[in-house]
Amino acid sequence: NQIKMQHQNQDYEKCFYEYFKDSIVVRPVDKRENYIKRCVAIPGDTLQIKGGRVFINGTPQKNIPTMQFRYDIETSAPLKPSIFEKLNVREYGYTKNGYIMLLNDEQVAKLKTYKSVESIVKGEFPDGFRYRENFPHDVQYDWNKDYFGPLVIPKAGVTVAINTKTLPLYKRIITLYEGNTLRVDGETIYINNTVATQYTFKQNYYWMMGDNRDNSQDSRFWGFVPEDHIVGKAVMIWFSSEQSKSIPSNIRWNRMFNMIHKD
Repeated sequence: NQIKMQHQNQDYEKCFYEYFKDSIVVRPVDKRENYIKRCVAIPGDTLQIKGGRVFINGTPQKNIPTMQFRYDIETSAPLKPSIFEKLNVREYGYTKNGYIMLLNDEQVAKLKTYKSVESIVKGEFPDGFRYRENFPHDVQYDWNKDYFGPLVIPKAGVTVAINTKTLPLYKRIITLYEGNTLRVDGETIYINNTVATQYTFKQNYYWMMGDNRDNSQDSRFWGFVPEDHIVGKAVMIWFSSEQSKSIPSNIRWNRMFNMIHKD
């Protein structure tokens, strides 16, 4: 059973990569790009993801209507292109028996009403399966995009224990974001050439996630976002386009100049 589960997980991972490729690119800290993501956890919060749902300090995140997840859809016949337009399904791929789609709750409910749709199953990694692209990118943490944490978000002035177990969580903070030297010799950790068993954070950190939960570069892959990386707040959509189409048919007029909700 263990071998079979591992094989299934590998197949799922391959499938996920094939249809929704979104590799992580690491750049120097002074060469940043502007991303718009939802702040789901602030300094001092304890974050956990279970079944793709976010929990903060044990409380589930408020439902977000626009939040999308990956679904496997089996059909008895191909869906007409007009159905994708009508449901506003923008990201999908084909499988042997149907489709892979990124859908919100409303789209799932509407898709179920079509006679040719035989089944809709949410695609997610199982609890305990380590997905190598997920933060903190270490074999000691069997986390993935759907089952993650619990993890406490660093807060300025708070001191944490530093050892070979916790170091993968804070290595980037210690070196890149807060400018210290770091060296590990066996079980001994040196920060600025001094043996370290604890570390005090110099600034606040945040946890950012995209509403498109199965095709988003966010903190599940990057890790913590330093306070000095936050440049502003998105308030309005001034332009929106469909990548799969050409100008001018790709312009989504119904989204332009809409205010971004604050929840």
